[in-house]
This record gives sequence, structure tokens and C-alpha cells, in this order.
Amino acid sequence: MVTVPTPEKREEIARAPFVHPEVGEMVAYLDTEGPIIDVQVKPEESDMFCEFTLTPLEARELAESLRTIADQAQRAGWTRKMLADVRRHYLPDATDDEIRDRLDALTERLGERIHGFRGQLSSQAGRQLLAEDAAAAAGQASGALGEVVEQLAQLGQVSGRLVEAQKAFTDLERLHRASIDNAGIRSK
Repeated sequence: MVTVPTPEKREEIARAPFVHPEVGEMVAYLDTEGPIIDVQVKPEESDMFCEFTLTPLEARELAESLRTIADQAQRAGWTRKMLADVRRHYLPDATDDEIRDRLDALTERLGERIHGFRGQLSSQAGRQLLAEDAAAAAGQASGALGEVVEQLAQLGQVSGRLVEAQKAFTDLERLHRASIDNAGIRSK
């Protein structure tokens, strides 16, 4: 009797491009061993080809390593020339670290479009920095005005009570003057 191994049964879980559809593809499967991710890198119009398999844990470790090296590479792109340009035109009072943090955050939103001509910040990114600072200043001013309005509202309530107190003292004064007049005592 001959035993034939049962064919490997793989259920596809998800499929996604590797960087871009023209670069490669990743496919997650659930097979008899558990979940795996097959990665195929084959850029179009190229003879390059690479294929490998990762577990979900290995994929997370790879993603973390890629993120770390991407952050380091991005930080290296914030050259002294770019920092000086940003400080001169957009963030005059910021330290190098503050500028780097702002550029990192800007890159998260705008992507690579922050690099302009000859190592300077792109005009779109510069406008974004100016708009962010203007929005922050407007928000601070709005908050300060809100506090003043609240204080003035409280003064209005106090003012009303003071007017009532003044009226009561005026009435009390009239009452005492009337009792003085009724008693025949003259005030000076």
C-alpha cells in the first residue's frame, strides 16, 4: 500500500502590494503550520526577483526595523542648510531639535513633498508650517479671549449685585435722613 501525502491546503487571508503593485506583492495565508506571509519582489521592467516567507512576528520585526532605519535616514535629510532655511523663513525662534520634530511631523502628513530645490524646504511645506503656526496663534488668542469673556461675564453679575447694593444704601440713607428730619435733628 502506498500512502500519498495530503496536498497542502492554504487559505488566503489578505493580499497587498509590496511598496507598490509594480514592485511586488505580499499574500497572507493560513496553512497547516499557522499564518504565514509570502513576499514576492519583482519590479516591472527588471530582471530582479526575490521571494521569501515571514511569520506575522517576523513581519512586525521587519516593519519595526524598516521604521527605525527610515526615521534615521529621514533625520539625516534635515541638513544644516535645510535647518537654517527653515529657521530663516518659517521658524525663527525654534531650536534644531524643534525644527526636526516639526519636519518629521510634516513628513508624516505631506510625505516626501517637503524637500524643495537645492536642499531647501518646498514652498508647500513652508506654507504648511506658517499655516500651522498661524492656527496655533489664533487658537491661543481665541482661548485668551474666551477667558476674558468669562471674566467679564462674572463682572457683569457682580456689577448687577453692586447696583442693587448701591440702591439699598441709597434707600437706607433716605430712611436715616427722614428719621433725622422727623426727630428734628439737623445734619450739617
